[in-house]
Amino acid sequence: MKIIGYNELKKYAEIAMNRIMSKNVTHAEIYISHQVDVTIRYSNDRCISTFSDECGMACRVLNSSGGYGFSCGTVDCEMDVINVSKEALMMCSKCESKGQLILPDVLDKKIKRVDNLFDRTLVNYLSNFKNYSELLRDIMEDIIFAYNRHKHSISSLKYDIFINFELKSYLIENSLGVEAYEKLSKIYVYIDITLRNAYGSIGFYYDFDVGRYLADININSDDNIARIVAKALEFSYARKMKNTFKGELISGYVPSYELCFSIVEHANALDVLSGITYMTNMRNRKISTDKLTIIDDGTIPRGVNSSTFDDEGVPKQRITVVDRGILKNYLHNSYTAFIMHEKNNACAYRLNYQSNVLIMPSNVIIVPGAQKTSEMIEDTKKGIFIDIGGLDIDITTGRMNSPILYGYLIEKGEVTSVIKSIFITNSVMELLKNISAVSKDYRQEPGLIMPSIKISNVTFM
Repeated sequence: MKIIGYNELKKYAEIAMNRIMSKNVTHAEIYISHQVDVTIRYSNDRCISTFSDECGMACRVLNSSGGYGFSCGTVDCEMDVINVSKEALMMCSKCESKGQLILPDVLDKKIKRVDNLFDRTLVNYLSNFKNYSELLRDIMEDIIFAYNRHKHSISSLKYDIFINFELKSYLIENSLGVEAYEKLSKIYVYIDITLRNAYGSIGFYYDFDVGRYLADININSDDNIARIVAKALEFSYARKMKNTFKGELISGYVPSYELCFSIVEHANALDVLSGITYMTNMRNRKISTDKLTIIDDGTIPRGVNSSTFDDEGVPKQRITVVDRGILKNYLHNSYTAFIMHEKNNACAYRLNYQSNVLIMPSNVIIVPGAQKTSEMIEDTKKGIFIDIGGLDIDITTGRMNSPILYGYLIEKGEVTSVIKSIFITNSVMELLKNISAVSKDYRQEPGLIMPSIKISNVTFM
């Protein structure tokens, strides 16, 4: 297995740029990437593995008449590069309406590279199927071992394991002199358990792990697997709430992170310009209490979503999105920053070489507070604590789309029962404006900080 390096990507980019700029062209951008994806999944007693290895190129071109052209395709040789370039030029010439191509310019300051984003050992590791099949087998053995510890309480158990390895190199070059090259690796592991207890009731729990390096992954430890099985068994005894009530929500590490990630994601300037997000016209306005500060930082070494550049070649930055409850910044790419007359804060994102230029957060950090999660529970007269399932928010209305799977009922500072299918009637803006505490303890993944969040005046049903 080989990941294409700078020299070969640069050669292809120069061929494309020279051919395009020799024509009647005002601006041009070349994006070329090589990506290897290895996925192994065990589900419903079946094991499926997939492997993809693809080098592709995209060209965005604006000619002097205002014609805009976009073309993309796989690249295996110089002729493929020429063909993609020709198609982009042809699209320009056929464009009947004037288009726009806003590109970033070269920065005067020296760019500091973000370190530890590529695990070289993964190239050899992934060359041998035996290596990652052993990772799968280790997880399966730990699940069976945990099941045997509870076998008198479990009548049946199913599990779903998903493991993905991604290796990627890419180069961006534009007609204004920008050149950006990056090499990235990423590993994602997801495990969920569905079981029936001795009485036939169903319980479910999941967890995940993510990192740039193989050494970042520890979900496959005996203790972690045992915890997932034990949680699924505990939730199998959950009961539905009898009555609607108003109380406090204590959102655990992962649900709180998913809530705050959605806040940052919905502060996407493309959606703001379209008017489809509840964050439209909210910049510099108070959207939460002083307890909440959220940072998006793409410059953290070894961060799971870090990179030296965004997907237009702009150096990544540390962005304060929410500062003590005030929405300070929208996330921008070059186009939205130009249209809204704001600073480009380097959030351009492409799903792959075939994708349009979108906007996406990087490493979302929720700044920790002063209380422990356990103290939040002790201070709660009546409420619910959740540590599974996100608060699924509709981007347009800000309303909850689906119930929370499971939670713990809190009465007089103590957990009294396990409950399921919990509906929250409040909008996300109502929840944000009632945040009363953020915990000082947190879960940490590479580049990500996930404390618990306490919210008052929540209506549960």
